[in-house]
Amino acid sequence: MKLAVLKENMQGLFNAVVVQAADDYREATVTLMEKPDDKAALAMLEDCSSFFLSEDFCFFTSVPGADILHRLEREQEENRKKVEAFRELKAELAKARQAFVESNYCDEAILEKGAIIAASLKDMSRQAKRQWKQLFRLERRDKKMMQDFENWRRELKWQKIAS
Repeated sequence: MKLAVLKENMQGLFNAVVVQAADDYREATVTLMEKPDDKAALAMLEDCSSFFLSEDFCFFTSVPGADILHRLEREQEENRKKVEAFRELKAELAKARQAFVESNYCDEAILEKGAIIAASLKDMSRQAKRQWKQLFRLERRDKKMMQDFENWRRELKWQKIAS
């Protein structure tokens, strides 16, 4: 019985290590989108990639590390495209506003384009909120796993003292 609990807790710890590596990879790619020459982010990206591709990775999970890395790369590519689209929409909105100010009259085409851009920005905002909620749920799950591990460690310590 105790061996099963130990095995379950260890698997939770191993999963937490993999989740943390994925989070570090995501954070490094976000940093590199803002600052492409950031040496710390480049080093973190290299460390995470080598961890996912290492021979020891199979010790942590049954999912191949190359698959996880491929999924993370695809996710980051989608995020890059969203950021680029967001920047383009923002630039278009700024141009539309400038044209409106310069013309001193309300052109229907400018208002229509502004409405389209505003709707796109609102949709991107919803997606970002969903992603933050998902990250928050993962963080809560990781925190619970760490609490379970600590409780198990304390219980093991008291059992050693009692015997």
